[in-house]
Amino acid sequence: MKRSFAILALFAASLPSLASETITINLPNLPSGAKPLEMVLIPAGTFTMGSPNNEQDVWNKAVPQHQVMLTKSFYMGKYEVTEAQWQAVMGSNPEYWNDRAVKEISWNECQTFIQNLNQLGQRTFRLPTEAEWEYACRAGTITEFYWGNDVWYTQIGEYAWYYGNSSSFTREVGLKKPNAWGLYDMSGNVLEWCQDWYGNYSSDAQIDPTGPNSGSARVRRSGSWNSNPSDMRSASRTNEEPHCQCIATGFRIVTFEQTITPTQISTNTPNFTHTPNQMPTFTSSPTNTIPPLPTYTLINTSTPIFTPTYTHTPTFTPVPTSPPSSVQPSIISAPVPITSSKTRARLRLPCCLATLTRSPFR
Repeated sequence: MKRSFAILALFAASLPSLASETITINLPNLPSGAKPLEMVLIPAGTFTMGSPNNEQDVWNKAVPQHQVMLTKSFYMGKYEVTEAQWQAVMGSNPEYWNDRAVKEISWNECQTFIQNLNQLGQRTFRLPTEAEWEYACRAGTITEFYWGNDVWYTQIGEYAWYYGNSSSFTREVGLKKPNAWGLYDMSGNVLEWCQDWYGNYSSDAQIDPTGPNSGSARVRRSGSWNSNPSDMRSASRTNEEPHCQCIATGFRIVTFEQTITPTQISTNTPNFTHTPNQMPTFTSSPTNTIPPLPTYTLINTSTPIFTPTYTHTPTFTPVPTSPPSSVQPSIISAPVPITSSKTRARLRLPCCLATLTRSPFR
């Protein structure tokens, strides 16, 4: 496993530039002028999850650090889900502010939103796992924040809405600087639900972790407009019961590349019905049985086929070797010798007829 992590870590070093790819999810009922549901490609790779023990303001919830490998690239929401997007999918808007992050949404309500979104048939969506969330937040960094260590919090106002600059309410998404992979508000504005049950970390290396199998609370990440600067750290984590409509809590979603499975491949085979002197007709058949092809007999009509008939047969009367002197030899219907070359040529058979009359057993 150590070798696998090392190989993928070297490969991932060249991948951050891939995160510039963006897709847009069509929401039919999105209000005019509202921010679209855009998603940014996050490349597969490895990272160190959690906080080092000597990190400033470290919480015991974020230790110990451990290596994580994510084997599949995925798309993550460029912004937190907005109230306008919630309105388009759910048919209701909690506070009627188009591009502000939706808030006071429970984990259970997130699942309903995702189910409705999946029913549009465009892609399959879900909440990010906690590992996917932190990996995307860090965007290749190993510092306390995704913009650096910022020990004195002098840069935090350029990247995050927190209690020191938010005026105590949720803000429009995308107004602060993004991280290196083009994701906005990964720190601050609203806390974000993750898919996982909350649990303590292990120091063991993990591949595509999904958290504990059960629990009583779900993971939340990011910090919010009501949080301290230390809550903006990339490794900061908290938890809450899934039914809680908590203040300043929202979410963003992820999706993966679509893959075609064998059951999605059509097995219908066209059925050919042949009618002489007509074009073939095609009818859909749910089976894989192909009818037998028709049998054709090739007839050469370019040269008439005939067999020559001879009507004249010469008759000879044998002549005695020592006939009596009184008997004169006679020849009955003796053939006339053919001496003319032109006459011989007229009686020659064509090559093709000679071939046809020739015995195959010669």
